[in-house]
Amino acid sequence: MNKVSELKKQFESNDFQTKLSTSDQLANIGSDESLSFLLEQLKSENNRIRNAAVLGLMETRNQKFFKPILDRITELGFNEEIGTLVYALENFNCSNVLKLICELYLYGNAEVQMSTSSILADQKFKEIQGELSNVKQLLNEHGRKIEDFKIQFEITE
Repeated sequence: MNKVSELKKQFESNDFQTKLSTSDQLANIGSDESLSFLLEQLKSENNRIRNAAVLGLMETRNQKFFKPILDRITELGFNEEIGTLVYALENFNCSNVLKLICELYLYGNAEVQMSTSSILADQKFKEIQGELSNVKQLLNEHGRKIEDFKIQFEITE
């Protein structure tokens, strides 16, 4: 049995710390097999499995995992346990999804708001003028202004 196969078996443990450790090891191996396994676990309905998997993917800082994580967040919706998934986005370039990050802030729980606040403060966003107007309108509808967040952005064509 190879190392990845052993780790995949260990990941099945009911102990969350074992899951986390195994996820980190699979991410560090970085093979197609180990990373594909973590991506597959992201689809789980069990939030502990999803959380362990996303924390491993987060550690890679590989932008190719941004879209699958973002897709899973939107699949689950604002009212699900997505805090750790949103937290993982902090390690990725979110520059093209300002409106979604704002929606997560506005409609998410306190954990989601904390992570999105960090993303809004720490990253620079690229926005087309019309899209920026939509973001401003969304925030305004909730009694907020884009200036409240000190969002850095550049207008693109």
